[in-house]
Amino acid sequence: MNLYLQELKSYLKTMMFWILGIVFMVGAGIGKYEALSSGGNMDLATILGSMPKAFMAIFGLSGIPIDSFGGFYGMIYAYVTIMGAVFAIMIGSGILAKEERDKTAEFLMVKPISRMKILLLKLAAASTLVVVFVLVTWGTSAAIINKVSPTDTISNELAYMMIAMFIIMMFYLAVSFFLAAFLKDAKKSSQLSLIVMLTSYLLSVIMGIIDNTDFLRILVPFQYFKVIDLLDLTLDPFYLVFSLVAIVVAIIASAYFYPKRDLMI
Repeated sequence: MNLYLQELKSYLKTMMFWILGIVFMVGAGIGKYEALSSGGNMDLATILGSMPKAFMAIFGLSGIPIDSFGGFYGMIYAYVTIMGAVFAIMIGSGILAKEERDKTAEFLMVKPISRMKILLLKLAAASTLVVVFVLVTWGTSAAIINKVSPTDTISNELAYMMIAMFIIMMFYLAVSFFLAAFLKDAKKSSQLSLIVMLTSYLLSVIMGIIDNTDFLRILVPFQYFKVIDLLDLTLDPFYLVFSLVAIVVAIIASAYFYPKRDLMI
């Protein structure tokens, strides 16, 4: 338990930085909606509809019905989810590799605690940080929405978006955690995890530009739960199960490889 609390404490400043980023992103995004909606004759959907398809895909706007408040928030959700994926990767790879990076692995390993327990406590701490990220996003969004546009009730849609974001973040957390447990040089796990995430984002852009590319969807976690489905209060059952299975498999694989891996002391 001391290790769990120590890990949370070590990421406190980092967590505060990300919380400020969340508040700014959500506040600025919803503030733009208020400005545009009060503009009277400015039709945002028409303006964006005239944009090239590639532009819409690159900025994550493909398929998002932004002519409604829920759809407009869905655009913000898409950006915050990318932030969340980067945060999850940074935590997932860093929390397991930092002992070797900071040259404190030998000190930790001589403690009367097994490697398996170390791994589980670090995983619990990383998962807690992901939960905090999602709850802060949820609470911030609900508060700002209620202040800016109290007549637009999207509480159910918001709940589905937060559940989807949590699953996507846990997916990237589990993958980066596994890479840190598996690779001989755990410090490279964050780099490889970011490459995986950026590749999936690029595939997401390609899917937005080119038709008939839905077969790529299984390689793109950002596309597992589409905003248009979340607005209909739906989580794709196949990708929900696939995500949960992938998370469990990655964690089990981490528990298998980490106790066997030579540490860089």
